[in-house]
Amino acid sequence: SKPAHAYRLPSEEATETGIQILGQLVLANSETLKVFHLNGQRLDWNRSTSLSSSISQCKALQIVDLYDCLINNDTCLALFDALKGIPSIKEINFGKNDINAEARETIQNELASSYPNIEVIF
Repeated sequence: SKPAHAYRLPSEEATETGIQILGQLVLANSETLKVFHLNGQRLDWNRSTSLSSSISQCKALQIVDLYDCLINNDTCLALFDALKGIPSIKEINFGKNDINAEARETIQNELASSYPNIEVIF
């Protein structure tokens, strides 16, 4: 056993290939997947693009938890755009990511005007 630390090394994160494989698993379960939970990984633009194209095809998805995935503003907005169109989506967790007030406000305004049944956590 190793002691816990307050940071993670790149070797402790899924590779781009690993995230692509995860996307394939999501796609294979797109009819029935209800909860997608991925914490403590790196979802940069390349990783998130392949994942969001798979996850946006899920028909029963209700909760997406992307806590602490090193998501930036552009990636957050792109993921939100991919997820908001899923009719069953109820909750998206973007907690502990690098998302500024402007990106949060953009999403909150869109929620208020067009997606009142979705809760987004920052």
